[in-house]
Amino acid sequence: MKSGDYMIFYDHLPLDKEILKALGELSINYVFQPIFYPDGKTVFSWEALMRPTDKTVLELINEYMEADNLHVLEVATLFGAMQAYFLRGYTERVSVNSFPNDCLRQDEADAFWEYFGDSIRGRMIVENLEYPYFSYDIWQEKTGRLSLWTIFCLPMISEAG
Repeated sequence: MKSGDYMIFYDHLPLDKEILKALGELSINYVFQPIFYPDGKTVFSWEALMRPTDKTVLELINEYMEADNLHVLEVATLFGAMQAYFLRGYTERVSVNSFPNDCLRQDEADAFWEYFGDSIRGRMIVENLEYPYFSYDIWQEKTGRLSLWTIFCLPMISEAG
C-alpha cells in the first residue's frame, strides 16, 4: 500500500453475516479526488474512487456483474467510501459513485444510518454511474432510502472512475 492508502475492512459493520462474508472477500482501497468550486481553489467535495488491489475497477465490476452479484459492490462502495472519507479526516462533502440498477436493502440502509449517523447528514452526493443500465424504479427506491443523509441523489452520469 502507498502512503495515505487505507485498507477498508467490513467485519465490524452492523450487517448480516452473508453480506459480511462477501465483503470480506474484497480487497479494495479508496482514493479521493477533489471537486472544486468554480474558483478552482476551494474544495466542494471529495469524490471517492474504488481501487481494487488485485485487478482493475472495470475487471472487478464485470466479474461481479457476470456473477449477478453487483449488490456486494454497491454495499462495499457506500460503506467503504464513507469509512475511508472519515479516516482521512475530510470535512467537505463526499461524492460517492453508485450503480444505477442497485441500492441498499432497507436493513442495510438502516445499518448505514446506525453506523454513520448524523456525521454524514448533508455531506453525501450520490452519483449514479452510467453502467450497467439505469433503472428508474431502483433510482426512486435509492433516493428514498438515502434522502436522510444526502444532498443529491440524482440520475447523474459519472465517468468510469
